[in-house]
Amino acid sequence: MEPPVAALADLAAHPYVLVPTSGDPVGPTRLAGPLPVAEILDLGFGAADALVEVHIRGLAVDGLRAGSLVMSSGEPRLALDSVRPAGAVDQAADVSALQTALAGLLDDHDDPTTQATRTVLTDTVHTAAALRDALAAVRLGKLPPRPPIPSPAEAPSTPGAGPERTGGSVGPAQRWAGGAEATGSAQVPATSAGGSAWWLVVIGAALVVLVLVWLLVR
Repeated sequence: MEPPVAALADLAAHPYVLVPTSGDPVGPTRLAGPLPVAEILDLGFGAADALVEVHIRGLAVDGLRAGSLVMSSGEPRLALDSVRPAGAVDQAADVSALQTALAGLLDDHDDPTTQATRTVLTDTVHTAAALRDALAAVRLGKLPPRPPIPSPAEAPSTPGAGPERTGGSVGPAQRWAGGAEATGSAQVPATSAGGSAWWLVVIGAALVVLVLVWLLVR
């Protein structure tokens, strides 16, 4: 675990982190909302990414609150006054506090992006990385998916319709070649070899009778 003082020095280099010092000529001012959803997504992504850097050092922010989101030199920042050694529970509390702070700055529009952002900020998220990735997904336009469309197997059957035949279709070339029909398709009755022989016997007998009659008449 990195010592808190050394960690703050490293975190000061993060683009979305402000480590206040007594020598700043102009102190940061607390962000006031409502803010456009695009700004909330940018700030939320950056602040969550900064929290990831805090947490991987085995630390948590000391007193993360709505006032921790500030404006400094014209840019929104996450102000880190101090950090402390902490476990997963305290780190999850950091994430929840950041969500609450961001949600308090979000405008009340009902467009899909704002609704998706509000959902991310009010859902239970346990890690800063999960919050960062969820905000990044909304930021990139990957809104929560619509309910899945039922597959044909799950779709209700139409009343009165017969059972659907199973098996693949048979192509024209296979039909012309006399190939077998696919499983479940209609079968065409074929003439058997025994039936053809029977007709030959009948025709031969008729010819013999005709010849005999012709000889008798002659």
